Amino acid sequence: MLEISNLLRIGVCPLEGVDKMQIEYLYYFLDVVRTQSFTQSAKGLYISPQGLSQAIKTLEKKYNIELFTRSKRGLVLTDDGNKFATYVNELLKCYENFEEQCKRIKPVDGTEMGNILTIYTTALFSVSGIILEIVENFFEKCPDKTILISEKLPFDVIKSMKNDQNYSIGLVNVPNYLLEELSLCEEVCIEYILEISLVASVSPTSVYANKKFFTKQELTALPLSCFNEPLLEDCIQYMLGEYGEPNIVMCCSNVRLSKDVAYSQDIIYISVNLTKDSTPENRVLVPIHDALKLTVILLYPKKFKDIPIMKKLIHLMKSFY
Repeated sequence: MLEISNLLRIGVCPLEGVDKMQIEYLYYFLDVVRTQSFTQSAKGLYISPQGLSQAIKTLEKKYNIELFTRSKRGLVLTDDGNKFATYVNELLKCYENFEEQCKRIKPVDGTEMGNILTIYTTALFSVSGIILEIVENFFEKCPDKTILISEKLPFDVIKSMKNDQNYSIGLVNVPNYLLEELSLCEEVCIEYILEISLVASVSPTSVYANKKFFTKQELTALPLSCFNEPLLEDCIQYMLGEYGEPNIVMCCSNVRLSKDVAYSQDIIYISVNLTKDSTPENRVLVPIHDALKLTVILLYPKKFKDIPIMKKLIHLMKSFY
């Protein structure tokens, strides 16, 4: 029986689960059940068929089940897939009810709107501490404001911003192979901040500490570790996939634990270097030859760009780097 605590992950909130599985993946799964087609569902969900297929594979790998088989009619649920769909439907009903009840705790009216800001971001910005530093600096300038932080996949940020009645801004990192798939509506401004690369890191005592760089073919044959975040796992799969299935021996929701275990076992830790201070502490960064790149993107509604409080937040985020 699936436990709700193992499935729920609602951004930064009291019900955050023990793993880092995005609840959006469960909605993706149900949509594929409805359409029986990755291509058809991908169009409606504003993601690429490849990204949707990888999301389903992530669910299958996590719960060690096969969800679909292929037939002339399209994708067909397996017996395990049918059971999983039942559990997911029950879970999402609870989740939606939870969301509705939370809205009733403190209704937001027009007079409060100017005091509420929502920051939509991807998990890597949260765990790196970047969002915390931005929020702390913002509160120094605007101590009377309320900030909501919501972690989402990049493709879901735009949809959320369109539906958000509060002031909102997005800070996301998008793999360059998905940039063309990022559907941007006319109401949203987009600013490309900088480009970052996947990088490997090891212990100073590792046999790999003196390497000038790793090749992608080398990494495919070595044990790898990474932070348990679907987007990061997708990036590793995409970067190394041409040489075979990456040997990811550990994914951990705790970044420090993931690094410490990797460094003690000569496991290669794969990450992105998001922080301003790139000087590693008790670790050695080893570049990856022809590494996959991600672009840091700032998103915000055009209708709010000239509002003073939004201009302060936009300036703060752009100046961080």
